[in-house]
Formats: sequence, C-alpha cells, structure tokens
Amino acid sequence: MTKNLLKTLPQVEKALQWPEIKELSQRYSRSEITRVLRSTLDEIRSALLSEGLEAARAERLASREGIVAGLRRRLAVRLRSSYRKVINGTGVLLHTGLGRSVLPGAAIDAFKANHTGYSIVEVDARSAERNQREGALRELLCELTGAESATVVNNNAAATLLILGTFARGKEVIVSRGQLVEIGGSFRVPDIMEESGAHLVEVGTTNRTYAKDFEAAITPQTGMLLEVHTSNYAIRGFAHHTELEDLVELGARNDLPVASDLGSGCFLDMMKFGFEHEPLVRDKVLAGPEVVCFSGDKLLGGPQAGI
Repeated sequence: MTKNLLKTLPQVEKALQWPEIKELSQRYSRSEITRVLRSTLDEIRSALLSEGLEAARAERLASREGIVAGLRRRLAVRLRSSYRKVINGTGVLLHTGLGRSVLPGAAIDAFKANHTGYSIVEVDARSAERNQREGALRELLCELTGAESATVVNNNAAATLLILGTFARGKEVIVSRGQLVEIGGSFRVPDIMEESGAHLVEVGTTNRTYAKDFEAAITPQTGMLLEVHTSNYAIRGFAHHTELEDLVELGARNDLPVASDLGSGCFLDMMKFGFEHEPLVRDKVLAGPEVVCFSGDKLLGGPQAGI
C-alpha cells in the first residue's frame, strides 16, 4: 500500500498548478512556496517509508488535501516570527537568552515617538549642518557616571575588544586568574584577549590575588592592567580581591592604563531593593581607571549595547 501511495505523490511543478496552492501566492513568493512544497513532499515520503504508520493516516498524508494542509502549516510557521513574547519561568530575571532586561513602557513610547518617522541623528536642527550623533548621549552618560567622555557600541564584548585593541594590541594585559570569566553567548575573557591581539598574563590564584601579584608581572611588554567583574559567580570564604583603587595606584606608578570591565552596569544601589551588593558604574569611574565598560541591556535596563 505504501508503494502505491508513494506513486500518487505529485511532482512539485504539477502541484504548483493546483488552484489551492496557486492562491497562496497572494501571501508568499513562488520561490518560497516551491521550497516549502518540496520539503513537505520529502517529509511525507519519509513518513510513508517509516514503519508503524497507520493506513488511514498514510492515506491522509498522501492525499491532495493532506499535501496542501501540510504546505499551509509549514508556510504559516515560517511566517511567524521567532522573536515573540514568552513567560520567563527560569528564575533568572536578566536571562541572556530571553532578551535580558525588559524595556520600560516609557522607553518604548519614546522610541515609537521618535522612530516611526525621520528623527534628528547627525544633523543640527537649526543650522542643518552635520554634527556628531553621540553628542547628546555622551553628555548624558558623563553626567550620570562622572566620566570625562563616553561612547556606545554594539555590546560589552565589542567594548572590551575595542579597549584591548586600542591600548594593548601586541602587548601584555595582566588580569587576576579568578576573573577569567565566561558569560553566556561564549564571551570568554581569554578569547576576547586573543581576538584583540593582546597577550593574556594571569596572576594570583583563583581565590586570592594581591596588588603585589600584578606588580611582579609588570614587564616592558605590559600594556594594561585589567579588572573584570565576576557578575555571574562569586568566590567566597578564603578569598582576596585586589581593589580597583590599588590597581589605579599601581598603574600610575608604572605609567600603565587601567581598565575595568564592569559587565552588568549597575547605576543604583541594589541593596535598597533586597539584592546583594553590585558595584556601581559611578564608583568605578571615580576610582580613577582610564576606561570603564559595561552593558546597556542588563541592570541599566536598556537595549543591547556596550557603553
């Protein structure tokens, strides 16, 4: 029976002439219909060749109605966006696989108001002269963080990559062994370091690293001292972390830039809301490193960005 049903399956070009398939061209392109029809027929063929398929179901699958229904179903799935609203039941509020932080309604309203038409980006509204698109953003970020200047890129991995490539390409970057983090999406400090052209120098131990460990590793090839915030794990108990202020002092004595990769980018004291302490962006900036970077889509609550 299966062999007989296989013989009844139409050729793709013949099925495309069926009126019920032709009418699908009002919503889908011919190339897409052809591609999905071909895969639909292939799946029906595989199902007919599999063991244990009931005769009645086999007949339904191989019928003209079954082929059209399968095609419609697959086309509808392709049309549906993969990016859709879900309920987060993971227990992780800022889940990297579920869009990180939820944008507030006021931000969505502001976006719609400014971007459903043309908007000022790189033009002065009064003179019509081209200007810098980051001007207003830079001013606001400096006001919020106490920094001297600021810029925004795609994500924090890009920010880290640019920092390392700018200050330490071809040079050594010293970082505590306990801060060689890996974050979701394959962000690994050693890999970012390699991609930037900088050379990783690990110091200290997993649980205890001192300023003297950094100092002992400084050579003429050293290009930067780096602090990385371990936002997705904590080392407790018999542990010691080198404070950023100590790294800044060490960097100043040796004429070396210091960078702090803050990761999640916290602007408010989270302990007020019952959470554990999270270092603040402004505190890191005021500690005096040459550059601080963090995400815009975690605790800051904005779109994906590296600041």
